[in-house]
This record gives sequence, structure tokens and C-alpha cells, in this order.
Amino acid sequence: MLGTGGQTMEVRPIDANKLKEVGIDTSLLRADCKEMAEAIFTAMQSAIDSQPTLDYEPVVRCKDCKHRYMLYDRLMCKRTAKKVEDEKYGINDYWGLIAVTENHFCSYGVKMDEEVKSNANNNS
Repeated sequence: MLGTGGQTMEVRPIDANKLKEVGIDTSLLRADCKEMAEAIFTAMQSAIDSQPTLDYEPVVRCKDCKHRYMLYDRLMCKRTAKKVEDEKYGINDYWGLIAVTENHFCSYGVKMDEEVKSNANNNS
């Protein structure tokens, strides 16, 4: 996203409701400054309320995804892989795994529940 002067701006989603709860401490201000500080704070709250809400889903990183699979100490994605089991040849693994990094993510990421995560970390 470009800002003024062609500079790149970072888009940083925040919890606007939490920000509004912060409030201000005017106890150390002079009486005439308290009104101005409260007016500025009210104006900031209005500015926050007037901004559009982002339409986004939180990212699930591969390290937290239910599709993660460790193979020889290497993090792999098994979402598109096929489970192959063949007793005759002693095969019981996945074919078509994709190597990923812990911070990688994709649009198919699904956060694993805590029990699965605990088992995955113990097996890694």
C-alpha cells in the first residue's frame, strides 16, 4: 500500500474497540487543558469509528496447522499429499508432501486443536 509521496505504508490491523477502552488520564492536566484533551480524545474515537473494518481472516502458520507433518526433521504439508498404505511393500506414509517453513502459510491453513498440537510436538 502506498502512502503520501509514494512511500510504502504497513497495514496493521488493530483492535479498535480495545483502543477506545484505553481512555485518557487527565488528572495531571490543568483544568483548561483537560477539556481540550477530552475533545481531542473524542475526536480520535470518532475518527476510529469512521474507518472501514478490514475483511480478513487470521493467518494460520504452517507450524500451527493441522496439515503439518514432520519428515526427517523437516516440516512438510500433507494437505495435498496422498496417504499410501501397502502391507506387501511395508509402505505407510504420504506421497506428494510439500516442504514448507514454520512461518509459511496458505489459504487452506486450519489451526490444529490443542490435543493434536501436543501430540505433533511430542512426535517431532
